[in-house]
Amino acid sequence: MSGKPAARASDPTACPVPGHGTNPITAGSPDVQFDHLPAARQGDPTACGSALAGNVIATVSINGKPATTLGTLGSHGNAVVGGSGTVLIGNSHAPAPFTSPAPLAMAASAAQALAPSLPQRPGDTLARNWQEEPGDPAPLGVEEEDEEEELEEEIQQGITLRVGFFFDGTGDNAANVVRGEQCRASQLGYDAADERALLEYCPPHQLDPMTSYGRQRTNIARLFDLYEDDSLRTLKRTDQQALLRIYIEGAGTETDNQDQQFPDMALGTGDTGVLEKVARSGSLFLERLKFLLSKNPNLLIESIEIDVFGFSRGAAAARHFVNDLRKGSSSLLAKALPPAQPPLMEGFSWRFGQDVKVNLIGLFDTVAAIGDLSDGWDVNDDRNGDLKLHLTPDSAKRVIHLVAGDEYRHNYSLNSTQPNFSEIVLPGAHGDIGGNYPLEAEEKLFLTRPFHDEVDNRLPNEESLAWKQASSALASWSQRGLIDSARPNGKLYIDWRQVRSTNSPIRRKVIYTQVKLDRRVRGEYGGIPLRIMHALAQEAGGPFKLLDEYDPETAIPRQLQAVAEKLLAYAQGKTALNLSFEEQDLLYAHYLHQSAHWNVHPGESGALTVHFVNRPARSGQRAVHPNNPDSVSLL
Repeated sequence: MSGKPAARASDPTACPVPGHGTNPITAGSPDVQFDHLPAARQGDPTACGSALAGNVIATVSINGKPATTLGTLGSHGNAVVGGSGTVLIGNSHAPAPFTSPAPLAMAASAAQALAPSLPQRPGDTLARNWQEEPGDPAPLGVEEEDEEEELEEEIQQGITLRVGFFFDGTGDNAANVVRGEQCRASQLGYDAADERALLEYCPPHQLDPMTSYGRQRTNIARLFDLYEDDSLRTLKRTDQQALLRIYIEGAGTETDNQDQQFPDMALGTGDTGVLEKVARSGSLFLERLKFLLSKNPNLLIESIEIDVFGFSRGAAAARHFVNDLRKGSSSLLAKALPPAQPPLMEGFSWRFGQDVKVNLIGLFDTVAAIGDLSDGWDVNDDRNGDLKLHLTPDSAKRVIHLVAGDEYRHNYSLNSTQPNFSEIVLPGAHGDIGGNYPLEAEEKLFLTRPFHDEVDNRLPNEESLAWKQASSALASWSQRGLIDSARPNGKLYIDWRQVRSTNSPIRRKVIYTQVKLDRRVRGEYGGIPLRIMHALAQEAGGPFKLLDEYDPETAIPRQLQAVAEKLLAYAQGKTALNLSFEEQDLLYAHYLHQSAHWNVHPGESGALTVHFVNRPARSGQRAVHPNNPDSVSLL
């Protein structure tokens, strides 16, 4: 099934107007609902004062108005950045060709398609079927019900407020991904008129594929879409719980603004660093709560339950956020909504473990990687400034930590949750677990540091020491299964160049050699860690909607279905990790990315210095920092 997620009331939009930020769609169809939320249409308003206007689906009409989807534009230039997890509309997006995706056997019941008739609540149908004519009496019971409702409005409704916080990874920003796709409109099948309209809202930094605008939405953004949200729903009198969801973009990014490379992305500090992202949690919480209260003014919050998820530095942010909650009335959330202030019930004082509890902590490969003056800007060690990562046994009812088993870069040390909480080690690199690789990518990577040798001009290059060193390294890399010999997807070879010797330019030369990988690799594997986290979170009581197994963004191709089922069973503790040799060969040749390499990254502001930011750890193994209180180790 192709198309884009249908937009609904409460789905977020990212507005470029200064000060507006992320705002939800505030109204929708009076009688058409997707996932129990009003379907959004052209002309429906958003909280920033905009109205949905461009990139609508003209071929699908709801109440006589074109339907809207993920990527629809508002009159402020704001973009819809969320949508239904079960309903797709239109044909502008299709999965990259490899093999048609099919539903996993482990979650066949979750697959849902767009029904011929749009869902309606029974009460809505009854309300539309009765129309008052002159002289007609009101239907039996209507007057009495109105009187009862007036009395009920004065009664406060006590609830448990459950809130999901979603911290994205460094350089990852779901709203910027959507805007970047819009700015590459011609690649997505839009016509010339749409493209001209979109480019009016696209400054140069939003056209750069090497920024947050050129990435893919991560598993954090996808989980956020699946988390239930009541912020624009009128609760029933019998409801005892209300749900809110809050997305916080990754370090180094701001919606619609330029990415901040240094120190934000490089060191995790600065105005858009990890601590600053956590600091936004209070204001964002209050913003979403206000929407809920606008529909339910008589709510009384008796207790608060928290679910928190994060990827990479976002996982570090999630852990720090949980530790901030331990501050009680001094926590970020308590400062946003102090004790004794409505809608908190009398006696609610933000006591951790009593008034506020953490149900779930879901982490995708925690990498804090904070560098500052105190540790010589070293992101490899476990000195992380004021960031508090230690999780005690009472931090949450359930902690799920998915760890990248094939990550070994020097700058990507793992901040473990052991010994207090177990970890689930999965095949793949850091981004494979976080799910931020595109459906198809081309890797052009230097796998070794440069070898060099100064030799006589008459000596064949193949006889130089540099060539022999590269040949030995090539033989080793050829055993790692990066290229599929049966279905070649690239090549491994020796890349070389020669220059004149500065010592004797006429008689001597310098040979430089490196092992290079050129191949195409696919991104669908990222959907497997997503399914694992989703399944484990649901088992632990997390309020998530069902995954749509036909969603082109996360569908699992047939080749990976057996792998997905085995890894889920392994994560659930039902089996050991028992992938066959054929399944491992398939993963490493076609789906798992080679994150460690020796490609050069230029210095800040075009400086002449270069950095090997993705170089492998010296030992060839990833540094792992244990989950100790304020631990400091010298590595």
